[in-house]
Amino acid sequence: MSELKTYYPNTIEDQPLSVSSEDSPIAVGSQAGGGNTVVAPASILATAIPTRGVARELLSLSLDTMARTILGNFTFGQVGAIQIGEYVSGTSGDIKISPNGLVGRNSAGTTTFSIDGTTGNATFLGTISAGSVVVGYTRSFVSTIAWTSTDQDTASWSTGTVTDAGGTAYSIASGNTGNIAAKTYIYLDPDVSITVLQTTTTATNAVGGSKILLAIVTAGASASINCAIDVITSSGTVIDGGRITTNSVTLSQLNFTPLTSSGATGAVIATINASVEGIAIDADNISISGSTTFSAGYDPTSKVAALAGSYNSAASAARISIFPDANTGIVAYTTDGTSVVFKVEVGGTNVGDVTLGNYAGGVGMLWDQSAGALYIKGNMTAGSIDGVTITGGTITGSTIKTKSTGVRVQMDANDSNIGFYDAGNDLVGEMDDNGTDFYIQAHDGRNLALGADSTGKVYINDTLDMNTNNIVSVGDIGVTTISMAGAIDMNGNDINEIDHAAFNSRSTNPSISWGFWAFASGGTYEMRMKVNGDNYNISRSAV
Repeated sequence: MSELKTYYPNTIEDQPLSVSSEDSPIAVGSQAGGGNTVVAPASILATAIPTRGVARELLSLSLDTMARTILGNFTFGQVGAIQIGEYVSGTSGDIKISPNGLVGRNSAGTTTFSIDGTTGNATFLGTISAGSVVVGYTRSFVSTIAWTSTDQDTASWSTGTVTDAGGTAYSIASGNTGNIAAKTYIYLDPDVSITVLQTTTTATNAVGGSKILLAIVTAGASASINCAIDVITSSGTVIDGGRITTNSVTLSQLNFTPLTSSGATGAVIATINASVEGIAIDADNISISGSTTFSAGYDPTSKVAALAGSYNSAASAARISIFPDANTGIVAYTTDGTSVVFKVEVGGTNVGDVTLGNYAGGVGMLWDQSAGALYIKGNMTAGSIDGVTITGGTITGSTIKTKSTGVRVQMDANDSNIGFYDAGNDLVGEMDDNGTDFYIQAHDGRNLALGADSTGKVYINDTLDMNTNNIVSVGDIGVTTISMAGAIDMNGNDINEIDHAAFNSRSTNPSISWGFWAFASGGTYEMRMKVNGDNYNISRSAV
């Protein structure tokens, strides 16, 4: 811009008037009716009268129209306005400035910005760009309220005090937003309540007048992310990570020391492994993606996967194999590498079956899932077997009881006898081998009785040897028919105290019968024989 040029007006000097008649160049006279004398100069100095012209470049000393520059201050009155530009629909817009505010519109007639001179509210149609923007401070204040992000859609605040710039203190009660669905503004409106904070989802409702905006809450993106709280001059701010400017957080702003590489760049794992504490990762937290590259020699197909996959504890000999095929879940091999000692089947016709030992070879155990039965082959040694039915096989070196206590039959592990017990756990009878003879013996004052039901008989099929013992106190021996292939050998012993012994026989001829009796009658012994109904006394004397 060229140097400003200053213009000054031409000056017409004043002409002095003389009131002395001697000095007056003109005649002195009187006005009619008496009065003051008019005095006039005798001549007018030769001064040029300025030529009339129009100020095309200079409006005043405060405005240069040529340079389009305001040179001084202007004070506007209480009325009036300034319009900049001319609004032409579709061509140009304008800006108007008045005591009521500032308004701008575009060629379409749309208001692009406005500032209300009374309330201070400002509206902008476009984007506001600034190095920093402070919002919500319709009134200056300080606050002691603490804010907490409770969950995805709820923020809460503690009791506290809000003090405005005028020194008025408001005691605020604790509260929360409830479950929000949109961005929520929390503010104090003394016109509504001086203790309870208000909430709204409309930003303009939280500012203006005596309102004080305290916080802005934005719901979290998912249930696992708590809501973000933008707090105005309070504590407890929750910052959304997406709102942090890249490279704006430095080590000096952290309250902990982050792990960094002690060696080459990016060697964090090597740094951990070199440390004293090392690192331990729960297997549940390890996930290997399908694109993972393994070092040479590593075979991932032999490792256990979360689903499917297989595993071998060794390449050969004794080992454990997990999922070696589609039908086998786990199998254990002996040292020869082929003999199976344990197998669980998870597929095929035998799904659910479990084999232990060499069951197919006659020494082992099989759980048959489909039959719901456990099969054992070979010998089984156990401390006790309770509540089961055993079919077949051999049980060695064990005590067998029909019941654990009370009335029962018991076979002792280290003896050859079978004992019979009553409800009081007393031995009342036993069958035993004493090394020479096998005998049946009653105990606990019990009698030994051999008998049969009404349709049965008691038979002695071989020689009856008393073995130096007596048959004592036999009440009645009645034998209808004796058929002996051998003999009754008393072995030098007696049959004592037989009240009645009768041997009857009937031949095939019903008209002929005979018998033999030996009995005591009236203190004497008699022996009689009978043939065809007649009694014959053999002797009345003692036999």
